[in-house]
Amino acid sequence: MNPVRTKQIRTAVWTAVWLVVAIACLLLLSTIDNPDGTPWLESSLLGQTLTLLGVLSAIVLPALFAARKDAAVTRDQLENSHVDDASKVSNVRDDLDHKHSAVIDAVAALAEKMESKFDGVYAEFRGTRRDIGRAADLASDARAAADKARDKTDELVDRIDSVEAKVDGIVQATTGNIPVVEQLKEES
Repeated sequence: MNPVRTKQIRTAVWTAVWLVVAIACLLLLSTIDNPDGTPWLESSLLGQTLTLLGVLSAIVLPALFAARKDAAVTRDQLENSHVDDASKVSNVRDDLDHKHSAVIDAVAALAEKMESKFDGVYAEFRGTRRDIGRAADLASDARAAADKARDKTDELVDRIDSVEAKVDGIVQATTGNIPVVEQLKEES
């Protein structure tokens, strides 16, 4: 129960107790006479006081009834039982404990399932990383092979150029004409 609500109920109860005590004292004082023979309280003052107490009781009594109703609800909750659909009385605590354990079991099963899926995803990710590493290694090897082939091609082109120069020199020396290679280049 809410502690603020409990304090309000306690205050209403004590207000009602003091209200009853005040009414009893007023009634007693109105019946007792002074030494000169007059009552301690005049009837008009008694009437006004009782009217004021009536108004206060009209304010306090509904609060007391509400407090009584809240106390009954609280008592019912403290008894910790309820009636289910089959009109069977069951203990709320046991029912909540059962539902709590069912939820915990479901969450644990879900966590285990997620963990196994995560393990599978992690293994797949690890395999993908391995495949990417292999592809990078193959690309590096292919790049090295291409560089080697380019270097070899450059060497062959240099050798062909040198052979062409020699052939051109020989042809010029023997014929004095345009080199054969240059003539073939112009025709194509």
